[in-house]
Amino acid sequence: MMQQALNDRIGLSASKQERPVPTQSSRPRPQGRITPMRRAIALLLQHPELGGLPDLSLGWQALSSPGVTLLKDLLETTAAHAEITTAALVERQPDPQARAQLAKLAVLNLGAIDDAAEQFRGTLAALSKEQRLQERQALLEKSRSTSLSDQEKQRLRELYAADHGQTDDS
Repeated sequence: MMQQALNDRIGLSASKQERPVPTQSSRPRPQGRITPMRRAIALLLQHPELGGLPDLSLGWQALSSPGVTLLKDLLETTAAHAEITTAALVERQPDPQARAQLAKLAVLNLGAIDDAAEQFRGTLAALSKEQRLQERQALLEKSRSTSLSDQEKQRLRELYAADHGQTDDS
């Protein structure tokens, strides 16, 4: 009522009244760039059916990175329980801090509408590539101080071939 009286005095019509500025919490925040591991976990949380996809990339499980164990557990759970929901996945986490982080990832805007499966496969492939790079760097570092065994040399060749799209058949 007071606002109306003030508007009448200064000559503002109801259509020209300024709308209240949204508070900081009501504005959508830009999501920024997240790590491939967090992206994979977020995609799986938001689309639990992805855990049942065939032919998912392997190798990322050996990655020395935070979140590997959690992603493995989530994949096992979603594969074993095809009808599990996002909320159930989050609530299964026994640690309250981890549960809070999962809840944030569950609502993170990833831009995955119709291509969540392709994004998930691509993210796992990127994690697998990261693992091969870590393993290759570890072998190269070891080769600087000691000689590599025949198995390690062979593995190093395989890692280089995998990253350059070559196979032993070529």
